[in-house]
Amino acid sequence: MLNVRVAFILGQVGWTGGINYYRNLFYALKLLPNSNIQPIIFAGFKSDVSDFEGLAFIVRSRQFDPKTLPWLIGKFLGKAFPRRNYLLYYLLRKNKIDLLSHSGALWRGCSIPTLGWIPDFQHLLLPEFFSEKESADRNIEFSNLTKNCTALVLSSENALRDLSQSHLQNTIPTYILRFASLLKTPSDQLLSRSELMKKYKISRSWFHIPNQFWVHKNHKLVIDALSILKSKNKCPLVITTGNTQDYRNPSYFSSLMNLVTENNLEHEFRILGMVPYEDVVALMKYSTAVINPSRFEGWSTTVEESKALGKTIILSDIPVHREQDPQYAHYFDVNSVDQLAKCMEFLEGSFNEAPINLQHVATDKKEAVLAFAEQYENIVLKVINGAKKNLDEGISSSSIAG
Repeated sequence: MLNVRVAFILGQVGWTGGINYYRNLFYALKLLPNSNIQPIIFAGFKSDVSDFEGLAFIVRSRQFDPKTLPWLIGKFLGKAFPRRNYLLYYLLRKNKIDLLSHSGALWRGCSIPTLGWIPDFQHLLLPEFFSEKESADRNIEFSNLTKNCTALVLSSENALRDLSQSHLQNTIPTYILRFASLLKTPSDQLLSRSELMKKYKISRSWFHIPNQFWVHKNHKLVIDALSILKSKNKCPLVITTGNTQDYRNPSYFSSLMNLVTENNLEHEFRILGMVPYEDVVALMKYSTAVINPSRFEGWSTTVEESKALGKTIILSDIPVHREQDPQYAHYFDVNSVDQLAKCMEFLEGSFNEAPINLQHVATDKKEAVLAFAEQYENIVLKVINGAKKNLDEGISSSSIAG
């Protein structure tokens, strides 16, 4: 019946993991019979919202476009009232929003409840990948969420353990919301294997890494594994897709390319960059195996989409990957190039060219996706009803946190 209006702010540019998370959530809600929730994306006029067409209602505002007058006013008000986001509050009120989800707090006790989201605590566990300023900013942001939001969602039990071991004093209700992916592109709309190979000039079987090129995604280990295999006259092909820019380390991608050149791996390690979502799925579908060598994940979209495809996947042996528990997984120590090389050597050439029945896999996966949507809806309704009850009784949201 779509009578609960839930707002999401489209924020950090270039964070494909966040875009995928929102898309998966909105798609799951769309599939849920008799859903109560209408997701509404708030974005600037310069933001690309094409990923959400048909999945969410879009509201444009210049307060989300950097260096515009509304944006500057928002910055000024933020300094004058550092704990109260009045500009956003009035925009949400104008659009009759019932809850702000997966964003920062408006302020403690605000009449619009907020459901904060902490994707992960990577900066605490891998501080070497963050500047001191960025780590400090994340600490301030997370502290604000745990103090001023109405409730908090985390993506895994692993994240909950990290929260309990952090410096944060969390006193608000906290929920674990594990997302699940159901591929929204039917099998008959994907390119065939031969069409895909022709389009991207692929001449042989391949492994696929569908991860953006951030340092913690650990592409270097794959390049080192390919170097070992090539020294043994084995030359598997690895195809990568995803954003090649790491804003925290702008020179990282070029350093990887230098490593590829130095090891004469130009024909074994191919970068396609950003390609259409349907082609990412097809590249995964027809690969020998998907590889996710990441040193850290909050909850991996790569793993969830591999599960949705029924794919074999080679995974770094980190706690969250074990928690996601894909059926056809081969694990390797995240620091062991030899273990990764052995996994690739073992699986090389094992792809069965018989078409994978995506519809059958989707049917098996649909239950998990609907459970994800239903769990999110239950959390939203619980937070809204709890906040409304406390406001009606004249109790501040500081009492809710207790």
